[in-house]
Amino acid sequence: MNSGNLRFTVYSNREAVALSSTYIATLERDEGYYIAYCPEVPGANGQRRTKDAARKSLASAIQLILLDR
Repeated sequence: MNSGNLRFTVYSNREAVALSSTYIATLERDEGYYIAYCPEVPGANGQRRTKDAARKSLASAIQLILLDR
């Protein structure tokens, strides 16, 4: 299993105020899929066949978790 860190920015538009935060994602490859998670946001994870798609899936999960808080 290979792992690596990837920085990315999550944009949120809540109550007409645009916010951005940068998170570090950890990506691991397992049986043809990339699994992405962010220790800074418990419960946030994504899984897809490509690194970029896994990162986007994770970013969506982070957005949903932060909007729910």
